[in-house]
Amino acid sequence: MPIKLKATKRSLKGKKVKKLRRKKIIPGAITRYKKKTLLIQAPLSEVVKLKKASSTDLIEVEVEGDKTYKTLLTELTYDHITDEILSFNLTEITPESTIKVLVPVKIVGEPIAVKQGKGVLVVSKPAVKLVLNLNTLIQEIEVDVTSLAEVGDTIDVSQVLEGLPEGVKLASYNEINDAIATIVPPQKTIEEEQQEEQALEEQEVSEEPSAEEAQVEEAPKEEGAEKTQESE
Repeated sequence: MPIKLKATKRSLKGKKVKKLRRKKIIPGAITRYKKKTLLIQAPLSEVVKLKKASSTDLIEVEVEGDKTYKTLLTELTYDHITDEILSFNLTEITPESTIKVLVPVKIVGEPIAVKQGKGVLVVSKPAVKLVLNLNTLIQEIEVDVTSLAEVGDTIDVSQVLEGLPEGVKLASYNEINDAIATIVPPQKTIEEEQQEEQALEEQEVSEEPSAEEAQVEEAPKEEGAEKTQESE
């Protein structure tokens, strides 16, 4: 379900928007397809809905006196001290227009290698930037890792693209061979390493000679020294 937002056109710009914020009205903008950016404003009670929006969530903005725009959230800015919302920016998405969207990866299944204790799963690319339009907009990319059976087995971006809807393109083909999920050898935990270090230290201590043993080893040297003195 799309997030629905009610807004009105905005005339105040620049520093003057502070007047709006005092009234709990947040300035925003919609970057439109083949049109000028539309300046809008909305009550804080409406704008807080955008806090839960992901990069792929469709947001329908009903602008009073205009129309309803289908958009994606581009930016939601906050005051770094009070954490209050300062502004929001949206981008219109249509069947004709395209937009670069960072689509999150959803890992599905448990790798065979993990079940058998051969290795662990590492997800190195939690999202992939794609070029989408309104008709090809997807919420997430499902990546089934069940078939990964050996250390080194990998699923890369090229494999994922094959299963996406027709018309979906990669934003940068430099990433075509980037690994999304890989099986790597099991690594010792910090606790296991500490236990091994402690055991090694205890072993070294137990191998050190006691004070009595040290004296016994030194005794022959003392007797030898006495005989030398006597012979003198």
